[in-house]
Amino acid sequence: MKIVHASETIKGGIETYLNSVVNVESEHFLVSPSEINGFNNFCFSSTNIRIFNTLKVLYLVIYILLTKKVDVIFLHSAFAGLVRPIIYPLCKIKSIKVVYCSHGWSFNRKNSGGTIKISSFFYKYIELSLSLFVNQIVCISSSEYHDALDIGISTKKLKLIWNGVRESNTKELITNNSKFKFLFVGRFDEQKGLDLLLQSILKLPTGIKDSCKLILVGESVLSQSHSLYCEELINTVSDDIEIEKLGWVKNSEIDIVYKSCDVLIVPSRWEGFGLVVAEALRNNRPVIASNVDSFPQMVVNNETGWIFESCDLNDLSKKLELSFYKARAIIGTGRCLDSFNRCFNEKIMNQKLFNLFVRK
Repeated sequence: MKIVHASETIKGGIETYLNSVVNVESEHFLVSPSEINGFNNFCFSSTNIRIFNTLKVLYLVIYILLTKKVDVIFLHSAFAGLVRPIIYPLCKIKSIKVVYCSHGWSFNRKNSGGTIKISSFFYKYIELSLSLFVNQIVCISSSEYHDALDIGISTKKLKLIWNGVRESNTKELITNNSKFKFLFVGRFDEQKGLDLLLQSILKLPTGIKDSCKLILVGESVLSQSHSLYCEELINTVSDDIEIEKLGWVKNSEIDIVYKSCDVLIVPSRWEGFGLVVAEALRNNRPVIASNVDSFPQMVVNNETGWIFESCDLNDLSKKLELSFYKARAIIGTGRCLDSFNRCFNEKIMNQKLFNLFVRK
């Protein structure tokens, strides 16, 4: 089986997803701005204008369709999904299955205060209309699946396949005698809520801040203005707590970072799935996450982490303080790793994707 994956951007969660999906037993092609090992890569030069990148995706996908025999086109993210009406008729003629995954519905995007953006009504109409030009839509969480039903997308089009990630090959690190480490992994953009985490840390008691360290993995990808705001906050918070910025970390090295820390913080304002949660669990680390979208189904309160009220700085600060006292005890139980093996192992996801691709 030959599968063409296409995405307008792959930084962050989509790249992690693709690194898992490449293990589906098939020959994989990739249309994207960057190469990924294991794929036959068709790269394009990315610009800051996303619709131009989408046109480049369209050109390369059509080129592959006309020059190679393939079985599946798998479109990743909303912008890549815009090419569906153009490629679907051609794929239908050539008996090629078109599969789409939004990796988080665009109509669920929220403002800084946690309210749904007005543009969401427009995005709902687009997603509903474009669902006519696809064989299957992969929903990566139960919340994403039910959101699709709510806007009227047919159940025949939808397939719920929870995201999965590979198992960790990194040995456990002993952290009991070191500083307690909070970890943030993601873009420094409004969606990911780094600003919320930084403001909440300022509310912690002085004794806890003196005994803790914040590790930041990631950079800004989309919003330059919000990135500058986060950089200002980092400078302010660094006067109260030690902060270490690692930038983007290679997938081959990220497990070492997880195991060197005590708890992952995911303060997202909206999120399709949150692969970083699965990554933390595979490394037996508890998670503090906002109560948006899929997180309440992924994190079990007081067992594998804690859920806080989205955009509530006081509630997040309380959960940070609670984790300071209880995270290492949770690590000792092994419950986080058990949860990963039951729900988020890539072997489970890949088997379901393979069944979806071969189904007539």
